Amino acid sequence: MGVVALPLAIVAGCGDQGAPNASAVAKACLSTTNMTDELCSCIGDEAEEKLSADGMRFLTALLEGDEDETAELREQLGLEEVAKAGMFMTTAPATCAARLAR
Repeated sequence: MGVVALPLAIVAGCGDQGAPNASAVAKACLSTTNMTDELCSCIGDEAEEKLSADGMRFLTALLEGDEDETAELREQLGLEEVAKAGMFMTTAPATCAARLAR
């Protein structure tokens, strides 16, 4: 799923497994996007710093295309949490790319 489509998909979906860490987010990023290992690793670190555990679960499920998990989490999380995860993926790739370019 592309970065542009991701925010729209977030508004549409959520799930429930153990709370992911930066590695889980990076792994989901690597397996479902065309971003580099270094960029996905940075995105994982950013997610761990900026999102709650539930927000990271939502993001990971969304990246992995786990529709059941994303639907469940969307129901559990407030609109603010879902929106924050959506905005995260609209800004984190550019933030990390700029950081890595230094």
